[in-house]
Amino acid sequence: MIRSPAGAAAYLKDQHGVQTSVSTLAKWRHYGTGPTYTKLANGRVTYRTEALDAWHAQHSIELSGAADARAKGVDLNRPSSIISIVRKL
Repeated sequence: MIRSPAGAAAYLKDQHGVQTSVSTLAKWRHYGTGPTYTKLANGRVTYRTEALDAWHAQHSIELSGAADARAKGVDLNRPSSIISIVRKL
């Protein structure tokens, strides 16, 4: 599916949880850091859904270490939580 910049921003938010705006997408285009896009002869910019998904996958990281523990609900301020994790390892 082909999307406008507003549609691309909405798609990234709805499908991937990436909060962005049309102006941020424009900045990313300028710096060459955003999703692949097409500029039509009339000046309109479009994004393919596949390009948005690929860009997200390339720029996503997996949680590890302390961030992973927090994501799993471990309170790192409680030593007993940390000790129980170490015992399970």
